[in-house]
Amino acid sequence: MEIYWVSAFNILVALLFPILVLVYLALKKKEYLAPFGMGILCFLILEGAMRRPIFNLLFVFSAFTNWVEANPVLYALLFGVSAALFQEGGRWIAMRSL
Repeated sequence: MEIYWVSAFNILVALLFPILVLVYLALKKKEYLAPFGMGILCFLILEGAMRRPIFNLLFVFSAFTNWVEANPVLYALLFGVSAALFQEGGRWIAMRSL
């Protein structure tokens, strides 16, 4: 039963909260919609079209798969750093263009 509460909390934080913020911004402060939308678009493009395919390509090589199995902490760090570089770097570039 506890897993369902965790899942419900994840859905609330990951989906419902951003949608509520978007609705609030759309109704009250229309000038903030472009940066909000640009951030969403950058995440979707950089995550789905660049970062994930790179990791999928790396997992084709058995040497990388063996390295991941031998070094799970380093893999987690690599995964986290790549997320930071791709997502925040892309958002920085996008926000400079606004």
